Amino acid sequence: MAKRVAVIGSGVSGLTSIKCCLDEGLQPTCFERSDDIGGLWRFREKVEEGRASIYQSVFTNSSKEMSCFSDFPMPEHFPNFLHNTRFLEYLKLYANRFDLLKYIRFKTTVTSVRKCQDFSTTGQWIVVTESDGKQESTMFDAVMVCMGHHIESFIPEQSFPGIEKFKGQYFHSREYKSPEEFQGKTVVVIGMGNSASDIAVDLCQIAKRVFISTRGGSWVMSRVYDDGYPWDTVFHTRFSNLIRSILPWPLLKLVYEQKMNQWFNHENYGLVPQNRALMKEPVFNDDLPSRILCGSVMVKPIVKEFTETAAIFEDGTMEENVDVVIFATGYSFSFPFLEQSVIKVENNEAPLYKQVFPPTLEKPTLAVIGLIQPLGPIMPNAELQARWATRVFKGLTELPSESAMMTDIVKRKEKRIKCQPRDDAMEGWALVQGKQGKWKARAPFLPSDVEAPWKTRKGGTDAETSTLPTGVFHSPVPAGEDVAAPEGSIAPPRESLPSEAPDGAPPAPVPSEAPVVLLSRFASVLQNQETRASNDRPSHILCGGMVVEPNVKEFTGTSAILEDGTVEEKVDIAIFTTGHHSSLTLLEETTTPGLTV
Repeated sequence: MAKRVAVIGSGVSGLTSIKCCLDEGLQPTCFERSDDIGGLWRFREKVEEGRASIYQSVFTNSSKEMSCFSDFPMPEHFPNFLHNTRFLEYLKLYANRFDLLKYIRFKTTVTSVRKCQDFSTTGQWIVVTESDGKQESTMFDAVMVCMGHHIESFIPEQSFPGIEKFKGQYFHSREYKSPEEFQGKTVVVIGMGNSASDIAVDLCQIAKRVFISTRGGSWVMSRVYDDGYPWDTVFHTRFSNLIRSILPWPLLKLVYEQKMNQWFNHENYGLVPQNRALMKEPVFNDDLPSRILCGSVMVKPIVKEFTETAAIFEDGTMEENVDVVIFATGYSFSFPFLEQSVIKVENNEAPLYKQVFPPTLEKPTLAVIGLIQPLGPIMPNAELQARWATRVFKGLTELPSESAMMTDIVKRKEKRIKCQPRDDAMEGWALVQGKQGKWKARAPFLPSDVEAPWKTRKGGTDAETSTLPTGVFHSPVPAGEDVAAPEGSIAPPRESLPSEAPDGAPPAPVPSEAPVVLLSRFASVLQNQETRASNDRPSHILCGGMVVEPNVKEFTGTSAILEDGTVEEKVDIAIFTTGHHSSLTLLEETTTPGLTV
């Protein structure tokens, strides 16, 4: 009989955990407290207790090539960086493609996970759930915790004297949704992470004044990297990782700082990180530098004290008539359904071997998936964690001794404190594939294929390539199509996409080519070289918010026929930025119903 596995949460980590259980012949049951999948990536107008929350304008910071699951490339027509609605669409396609929904029990909350009395011999757990006011206890052979770490907002009120008497509005960034309600207001955003910069840029277009208050600054990167490529397809390559692994730390830090300052000098903007040696995770925001230059966003040191209506900063300056304070100060996490003897969280850290396994359990039958903060996408990391965990559950892979795991945990903690606060994804990938380090993971191909290092020097370290011993596979295809490795690949992908769903289920629908709406919603038609006039536009193109097309050859009643022969249907608005005294010769006066000129 297949081992039964309880999966808690149906976000990115939960979905791939279900899939990995099925791959290993295990029997998963997923418990999801809300009514749909997606976790963090499912936007809701109101904050829901017990689940992550995002704002309306959230885009991915990792490109689709690096963020997809290994056996399900993102559709070709998806932009390089995805709006949250597009990423949720991808997760739903993934769930439908592998028929995962039937293993999920929605509107079911896990209230307790405790060891069975004979845990030392069986490794089994009693999982107590609640749904519609009724509780149920079920025995499972293993548990995968996939609830993420963006649920419990953290506001350090003790660090901001006077906040309790502040008469304006203050709240955590988790509660922020959209900028409309802040029109004409003065807003102070506290923090300098991705959420803080996104919210500040969001608000500055409608608020009266916007301030970012930061204690330590941060490196700011653009999603558009060298030669216009998505940043992670250039930064996370085998060759780059090799160089970073062999450079002495002082030299690596110098190279890193020079690269961070290549876009703009952070010192001139007041954004230089206070502790440069930590190599803090950079902020990804394509608009922030230009907003600072334009005065739309003002950078301030940390707030020293609040009065009833003002914020006093550490440099002695004061901003009067502050209406709103938004704390983008991160999150804490806990496992309320687990006993502390299983996982004890202290100072927002959990002692887990490779951030997955509690080291003190008699049987390794509980795994935490996705509790990591890599410099890059979490999706492939979570998949590989789940793949490793299910192999451990099945007995195909063994963990080291408790003492060896504790030693590793201490070493990793010291490493993060010293220089690298982010988790090392490459180390985890090598471990999951049955190796113990980067060099051992690559060593097997050297005798048999001496050209492999050269062929893969620019290969990414994304999920698609993580399944290959030494291969390169970077051709995203529409979901549902067979995957063929491109010419020059060294090995086939882990699993091609069959045309039919497993177990005789109907095939998942292949996403059709999404229509591009010209100058409607978020898209645009560029009829000249104006892209060079704005620093923001390359990133808008990568994010799919702006689509570059040839000139319009002809308009019909509701469509635009382009010079390359393509037709854009249902055009709502056409805006001509063709200078003054231009004749609109393309439009037929009597055949343009519904088209605003």
